[in-house]
Amino acid sequence: MSKKMPKKILVTLGILIGSFLILYFVFPGTMFSILARLERGSAGLTLKSINAAGWQTPYLEGGQGETVLLIHGFGGDKDNFTRFAKYLTGKYRVISPDLPGFGENQRKPDENYAYSKQVPRIIALLDALQVDKFHVAGNSMGGCISGLLAEAFPERVLSATLIDNAGFQEPQMSEREKITRTGVNPLLVNNVEDFDRLMDFIFVNRPFIPGPLKEYFAARAVQNRGFNEKIFQDISEERYLLQSKFANVKVPVLVIWGDTDRVIDVSATETMKKIKPDIEVQIMPQTGHSPM
Repeated sequence: MSKKMPKKILVTLGILIGSFLILYFVFPGTMFSILARLERGSAGLTLKSINAAGWQTPYLEGGQGETVLLIHGFGGDKDNFTRFAKYLTGKYRVISPDLPGFGENQRKPDENYAYSKQVPRIIALLDALQVDKFHVAGNSMGGCISGLLAEAFPERVLSATLIDNAGFQEPQMSEREKITRTGVNPLLVNNVEDFDRLMDFIFVNRPFIPGPLKEYFAARAVQNRGFNEKIFQDISEERYLLQSKFANVKVPVLVIWGDTDRVIDVSATETMKKIKPDIEVQIMPQTGHSPM
């Protein structure tokens, strides 16, 4: 019996390794789903879904206490804040949704996805989840939406954390703006090489993504390119909407920015401080557009 055991163990290990390699190279989407579940689990988050105002919205939820709503940026999804949420679920109830038009949420071509249009959809989601008061934090597009929520619902928003947020003029033109003026949108992906470029554009030290998974992410980005372009046009029509309303924000505001953000220049914080000198601004060294 003891002589057969090592052979059984080797066979079992061989099967496990073989299954892993098949998933890794042949079914990277399945592999990503497994890894995402593991990472969500380590952060204390569970995948759920609810219908709110006609949108079947997937979201991650975990923890107990005051609610913290996390809002992803353009081209992002509910998992963008998973590692960030790991530090919150011990004290707070965390909710991180796929915004309409992104992730696994619906993409309705006849809808408008401008910042102001997403605000009531988020409120409908929170109402469906029976959330009254909440803290909100968002990155980029999500940061702009977070600020608009704080301005429109001061009786419900407890605080707002804006991370490299959109919505303000930049005294120093960003690299993204310079490229966009040549007729190219650096935030849209056409192929795997474009995905590499986008990662370098967003991060100072981009996270390592193995080849098969990178190709999977790139394929998803390419598939959604046309719709993302439509959404980008929608939000571009309200480019400085938050700036026009920022003086009306009454809740505590924390602004976090990467000092080497190439998407939205860090000088946008100067515009914010001129409007509201009492906001707290934290500049992170050697950090790009997505500090999370």
